[in-house]
Amino acid sequence: MDKKEERRIRTRAVKALLPFLWPYKKIFLAMAVMSLAGVGMDVASPVFLRFALNHFVGEQSTKGLGVFALAYGAMVLLGTAANALSAYHGCQIEMYIGRDMKQASFDHLQRLSLSYFNQNSVGYIHARVMSDTDRIGAWLAWGGLDLIWNAGYLLGVIGVMLALNWRLALLGLLLVPSGVFISHHYRRLMILLGREVRESNSRITGLFKIGRA
Repeated sequence: MDKKEERRIRTRAVKALLPFLWPYKKIFLAMAVMSLAGVGMDVASPVFLRFALNHFVGEQSTKGLGVFALAYGAMVLLGTAANALSAYHGCQIEMYIGRDMKQASFDHLQRLSLSYFNQNSVGYIHARVMSDTDRIGAWLAWGGLDLIWNAGYLLGVIGVMLALNWRLALLGLLLVPSGVFISHHYRRLMILLGREVRESNSRITGLFKIGRA
């Protein structure tokens, strides 16, 4: 399969999956907002630490230490709460989509002819329905969360770096293309190996037979 055909199949797959995500768009939006809020807290943390080193350590002064401690503590609490809420909404999306896809798969199986089940092992079908729907639900939930978090964090870090020292920031950004290439390579490898593992698991499950007492 060439890359063009693979992209075409991936596009059709995404379009087919969107109806399962659409009923939970409000939860997804809440997850995105909480994720970006957590990103903001994470990006601001080095700025707080820089101020503490320059002011309290560099100048050997404790002026404003109480206010700084309260502000930093509030930032940590808000970031923790935002990350916890985004993870909670991600779990909701994963469970709801997995449930809906299992129901849709079951309804579809009920409409198939008996000859289909004569040609395919029930154990194999069961394993693929259970594992694939769980996998897709997790991908839609956590894949979306990772995309939002990583994109927000990357843009936030780049913005802070450019604001603090744009020359050093540009030097650091030279390493980004190589990191993207390595990440893309291993991501494709993990996807291919994951497919092989699920296929092997389905075939093993299909060989199980229910014994009689």
